[in-house]
Amino acid sequence: MEAVGRPGFYGGRVSSPSDPPPAPHRAGEEADATLDGPGAAADRRGPWWGRSADTRPSDQQLVPRSVQRIGAIVVAVFVARADPAPGFDGRGPVVLFALVLGVAAFLALPRTRADGPPWLEPVALWTTAVAGAVLCWASPDSPGSALAFAAMLATGTRWPAGRAVPLVAVAVAVSALAAVVYEGSTEGAAAYGAGFVATWLGGLNRRQFLRRVEETELLLAQTQRSREEQVRAAALAERTRIARDVHDVLAHSMAGLTIQLDAARLLLERADPEGRPLQHVARAHGLARDGLREAREAVGALRGDAVPLRDGLDELVADRLRTGTPATLEVEGDVAALAPDAAWALLRIAREAATNATKHAAGHALVVRLVVDAGDATLEVTDHPAPTATGTTGASPGATPPGAGALSATGGGYGLRGMTERAEAIGGTVQAGPHGDGWRVLARVPAGASA
Repeated sequence: MEAVGRPGFYGGRVSSPSDPPPAPHRAGEEADATLDGPGAAADRRGPWWGRSADTRPSDQQLVPRSVQRIGAIVVAVFVARADPAPGFDGRGPVVLFALVLGVAAFLALPRTRADGPPWLEPVALWTTAVAGAVLCWASPDSPGSALAFAAMLATGTRWPAGRAVPLVAVAVAVSALAAVVYEGSTEGAAAYGAGFVATWLGGLNRRQFLRRVEETELLLAQTQRSREEQVRAAALAERTRIARDVHDVLAHSMAGLTIQLDAARLLLERADPEGRPLQHVARAHGLARDGLREAREAVGALRGDAVPLRDGLDELVADRLRTGTPATLEVEGDVAALAPDAAWALLRIAREAATNATKHAAGHALVVRLVVDAGDATLEVTDHPAPTATGTTGASPGATPPGAGALSATGGGYGLRGMTERAEAIGGTVQAGPHGDGWRVLARVPAGASA
């Protein structure tokens, strides 16, 4: 598939950031193979004088087509007016034949490989170079040698070194042979040979420079595409993390708020003379205040601030006790040694597990156990039926908050998924399922995790 993007130095296209990355190179293939334009495969199947294991990067013409035509006309006019002139006696036939072939081949040189059959470019370059080398000595007083120099420059720019060396060598040899035939010596042939080589090296240097520029543009496009993908992935991960935090804060605070307000509604309907509705309204106010505090904690965690994990767990248990529900906390190890993201993940998982227990197992006793060692931290939150006054286990009527049944219908079912995603984001795991007569949530995260 042809690449889509902005025009490159070689007449092809430079990939834009939205383009798919280029295919990797095969072993032994030149880096500029990725820059081949249309017809590259056909070029590699060309005749023996144009074949090469190397591929070329450049489809660019040295000069505009109009300048190429004007140059060919100027050379033809000056060679025709020089002495010996093209004709049918002396050197005339050789000059005429070389001039016609050289000018025709130079004009036929395609602008890009897609402009003609794959054999056209190598045939045009070879013919132009040989014809110009002959004119160096068959018509020494004319600019016919310009054809050979133009072919050397085009060869250096269009072809890799391994492919161009045979053509340059043949042009130098033909020039030396023509010097022997027409001048009887090779004294001036060395100067022409050095000029051919220097011109070819100049074209080769230009080719390498343009290839480096093209590769730099490709690298910049790939770097920009990679940077945009990283930014997009980071933004998506941050949005997911914020969504989990918002859900956890709302589920923990607003769920309790729902219980208290529902209880206040029921008591007001019964016109309780003891004024207990005021207590529930006060409790609802406290839950709203706690929700704001947890929101600030979520923002602090996003900024990388220290997370008060131990204080948060203590307050979680205290909240349960204030509602008349049994709750205990067991902590082993150095909680302060936990990384901020690990501490925040454990605190949110503990709060979510406690909220789920309130929603689905109101009145059950809650046990929170945290173990921190050098490698990881383990949080276990379990609930089980609380003992009754008769010594049996079961839900205590006094411990079940009014309205708890309605609360179980709230929430979107994202609590367990959020706990799992939160732990996996820092390399941890979460397991949740029945445990004895109740439910258990078991989370393990690396102690030194980094979000």
